[in-house]
Amino acid sequence: MAEMETYPAVRTGDGDILEARAVPVEERVHPAQKPLGLVMRLIEKSVQPGASIVDPFCGSGTTLAAAKTLGVWYLGCDIEEAYVQDARERVRNTQMLLPGLMMGQAEMTLGGD
Repeated sequence: MAEMETYPAVRTGDGDILEARAVPVEERVHPAQKPLGLVMRLIEKSVQPGASIVDPFCGSGTTLAAAKTLGVWYLGCDIEEAYVQDARERVRNTQMLLPGLMMGQAEMTLGGD
């Protein structure tokens, strides 16, 4: 059996468990839609400055909107054209909190073009 590499635990200062309320069913665009605030916290805790995010199953675009909000480069696609259109619209309507907070620039590319 191969030995697994071990890495030191990284303390975030706010505990190891993130809590968030689910997106209410009546407000969901996609059946697996995640809360924007939760995805933003995950990005803040796991994405290094200068890194990019790829979401190959972007669905409603939550990850892309969170990345744009934080100024992180992002790329998303989905097999369902309806979800691609919904994600495009969502990202278009998303504002960066602080342009360049993590990267300096953000960009969206979605399949279907």
